[in-house]
Amino acid sequence: MPWQLQFIAQSLDGGGFSGEDLWGKPAVLWFWEPSCAACKSQATIVRAAAAKHPGITFVGVGIKASATDLRAFIRNHPMEFTQVIDTSTNISSRFGITQSPAYAFITEGGVINTAKKPLSQHDLTKQVNKLNDA
Repeated sequence: MPWQLQFIAQSLDGGGFSGEDLWGKPAVLWFWEPSCAACKSQATIVRAAAAKHPGITFVGVGIKASATDLRAFIRNHPMEFTQVIDTSTNISSRFGITQSPAYAFITEGGVINTAKKPLSQHDLTKQVNKLNDA
């Protein structure tokens, strides 16, 4: 198991989340923050990708903001997948992420690739399809 997945976080709904739960399945981590203008448009793209690919686990990682601000963002940009709190950037730093939006694409075998920029719908779909093919 990649060391990057060895973390525990609180989800925005108040439950716990273990990165180890992602081991052995394809996953996308979407790193976002409420003050990020690009994250607002990315939210629509990510939501659509998650709905289109139910076999891929999507997890939003809200960084550099309070839980209250993260929840407000999600109220305005609803997501149907787990959102975790990373106020201290403990999770994002494991993946080399220092700003948002950014992505970590994790294959079933634990290979991790990152995109440290906004992605078009086409580019996000391309990356997610690679996970399906891995």
